[in-house]
Amino acid sequence: MALITLGDVADLRYKLLTRGWDYVAGKLRWRRSDRVRATYTEDAARANVSFWWDVPAVQQRWNEKISGDPAVGYHDHVERTVLRGRDDVRILSLGCGRGGNERNFAGRPGVSRVVGLDLVEACVADARRAADDEGLRNVEFLVQDMEAYEPDERFDVVLFNMSLHHFRPLERLLGELVPRWLRSDGVLVVNEFVGPTRWQWTRSQMACVDELLATLPDHLRRRRGTNSLKRRVHRPGLLRMLMNDPSESVRSGDIMPLLHRDYEIVEERPYGGNVLALLLTDIAHAFVPTGDPSLDSESAEHLHRLFDEEDRFVEREGRSDYVFGVYRPRAAVEAVPRSEAA
Repeated sequence: MALITLGDVADLRYKLLTRGWDYVAGKLRWRRSDRVRATYTEDAARANVSFWWDVPAVQQRWNEKISGDPAVGYHDHVERTVLRGRDDVRILSLGCGRGGNERNFAGRPGVSRVVGLDLVEACVADARRAADDEGLRNVEFLVQDMEAYEPDERFDVVLFNMSLHHFRPLERLLGELVPRWLRSDGVLVVNEFVGPTRWQWTRSQMACVDELLATLPDHLRRRRGTNSLKRRVHRPGLLRMLMNDPSESVRSGDIMPLLHRDYEIVEERPYGGNVLALLLTDIAHAFVPTGDPSLDSESAEHLHRLFDEEDRFVEREGRSDYVFGVYRPRAAVEAVPRSEAA
């Protein structure tokens, strides 16, 4: 992995133009934990960025790949499958951020308690305020190092929602701690980025994205907040990854092999991202409906063509950068008769 790449120079210029010197200066902190916290407390700066999850049609695509219905999101799918028929359900969420997912689950039938853990004090404070505003009494948010967490209770569900790829000690976390936190019939639920570690995109991945970018009209690949066009994607250098967020995708490429080694698959739904996540970064706003029938029709036509191209790429490569899954620790499966574990 290179220390600095051409893409790092382009990214720095773009961040200066759209987020300003204060955001960049915030990354010049000595302590690793301070840089991580800065990444998740810069709301105003992040609002100037355009990501693939900002596009409603992309969200519907995720829903369909996870639940089979574009109108049914993963929270509803978990309620209909994992939570169905259970009472007094207790959920532990690791890396909860501002607690949106946790508050969502706290309001579901049968859920008696939700505990969310995160290291970023500002995010936890926001999560607590939001829970209070919503009148939720069955959810608790803690500033907590996951490796030091020793609860006096066990959980029916341990949840990672776009957080597992930020953890380095995956063997201990997945192999020891999660099974310890779960009840004997509990499950692990993940909705995760499981693509290349440190965003070291494959050559075939970058080539596919570059070719597709070249097929888009200029107004659909203009970077948000600038007049520059997105023409290529690059791998980030190590220095950029460490300065921006040292925890980002620190071992994301190891997640699926470890899950398959230590857990039985209850349900596993890959939903792509190999092409779309890279391609739409900074230009996703161009694919959000505007209310102009002509423009919206054109962007939708291109977007669905990109969907088809990603499906073909994922099938050809045999892997997906994003996965929703439900898993049961193998030790728990072996300890419970097959009739009860089903």
